[in-house]
Amino acid sequence: MSDTLIVVGAGLIGSSIAYHLSLITNKKIIVLERSQDSFPAYSSKGGSRITGRALGSECAEYVSLLSVSNEIYRTLIKKGFPIFYPGDCVTVGSHGSPKIIQTLAQIKDYSVEAEHFTNKNTAKFYTDECLVTNDVADEIIVEKHSDINMLGILDPSVCVQAFQALAIKNGVEFKFDTQLVSLSKCEDQNRLEIVSNGAMEVMLAEKVVLATNANTGYLSTLKAKVWRQRMPLIFIEIEHAAFVNSYLYVNDIGAYDLFVMPEHMDGKLYLKAGIHDLELYEDVALSDEQFLQKMQGVIHDKVCEYFPFVRGKKISHTVICEYGVTKDGLPYIGEVDQGVWVAVGFNGNGAKHAGAFGLLVARLLINQKIDPMLERFAVNRGV
Repeated sequence: MSDTLIVVGAGLIGSSIAYHLSLITNKKIIVLERSQDSFPAYSSKGGSRITGRALGSECAEYVSLLSVSNEIYRTLIKKGFPIFYPGDCVTVGSHGSPKIIQTLAQIKDYSVEAEHFTNKNTAKFYTDECLVTNDVADEIIVEKHSDINMLGILDPSVCVQAFQALAIKNGVEFKFDTQLVSLSKCEDQNRLEIVSNGAMEVMLAEKVVLATNANTGYLSTLKAKVWRQRMPLIFIEIEHAAFVNSYLYVNDIGAYDLFVMPEHMDGKLYLKAGIHDLELYEDVALSDEQFLQKMQGVIHDKVCEYFPFVRGKKISHTVICEYGVTKDGLPYIGEVDQGVWVAVGFNGNGAKHAGAFGLLVARLLINQKIDPMLERFAVNRGV
């Protein structure tokens, strides 16, 4: 009987699971990734994600997971990986907006260190001195970075490379340019047909973890539960050295709208921006490239409205990111068939919690005992 463990997907979640498995088992661990190299190409794409943020969490379990992930990320930093840039997170919204009210309640419920302003001029000191709001959107909440909460920007690309490098050092094998074609049973084993470097190959594994939304189609129980959301992003090269914070704007219906944050890439500083609530703009008839073309002007106009220092600057480059989205906004984690597990549908929260989820899923696979922090995300929760 093969005692091989296979992780499908070498993004943040998959690489974190593989790394943490390598710390607690001597079983053979193989990671399959359809991209041609270790650079993230799908939901882990891009060099900036907000991390350490308690406000806006979809559930209390996310807040509990933060301390676990933060400790893991501190370990990566100590090992020499530059994965993190500290900064505050600024939420801007209309007075009385449901999302603003919810955020203020979470400050109290989660004992979050934050400042609340109803005067944009007073808030200016806390917001890179570059934020401009209109007369209506005049409530500003600044969740503040501290050594405890590790709030700021996580670099997913470097973080993935860190997990992979440490996993490889511990004996994990990564197979890139490898596409899973089919998943079936062969007696008491899982049989995977893969195409690797253009050649068909069959692998047997005791357990398989699908840590990529691209492969949920093999599982009838997940086909209608996890779907792809395209996330167009624009990047504007800037020289505003003080631009270190992240910004989230709440629209009139109480949903997160524009998000803006710094991104460090190739020795340059960029302003990265996108839109959370894309229902008003999505058009399934458009290809990814057409949708990106449609959205880049919309996003650029919104950015220029709030950040005057980028007016007149052209978009440096654009990209489509990809989120796995679920109905209740929470991921699915658990066993869906004998020896087949999933960790999918993180709705854009994977980077912030990848450390904790990787650790807890690895323990679940080896010990067969679910941690209480994972119970909320059970794949059979009925949503």
